[in-house]
Amino acid sequence: MKKLFAVLVVVALVLVMPLTALAEEVDTAAVETQAPVIEYHLKGDVNDNGEVSASDARAILRMVAGLDKMLYASMLVCDMNNDGRLSAADARLALRVAAGLGTPTYYPITISPLY
Repeated sequence: MKKLFAVLVVVALVLVMPLTALAEEVDTAAVETQAPVIEYHLKGDVNDNGEVSASDARAILRMVAGLDKMLYASMLVCDMNNDGRLSAADARLALRVAAGLGTPTYYPITISPLY
């Protein structure tokens, strides 16, 4: 009977030990998560120099005329009146901001960290 009990104890220990080690691995391998970063960009600042100027309004007009390529990021920057399309009205608003007659606005961009 003693031998049977000893064998059962050894078998139980052999079965429980890997589960305990696995549980410890899961606990110690906690994944650190980072919150997304939100950056704010100045609307109308096409050349990204930190201010809206007449050259930014000119760049908007060139995109409206089809002389320069427009990317989605350009659309976010250049759409001054938030109507979802690019027009001469956006260049006009950029000129007003450049002359100090309009209020500069910012738009957020969320940057998700790579995991």
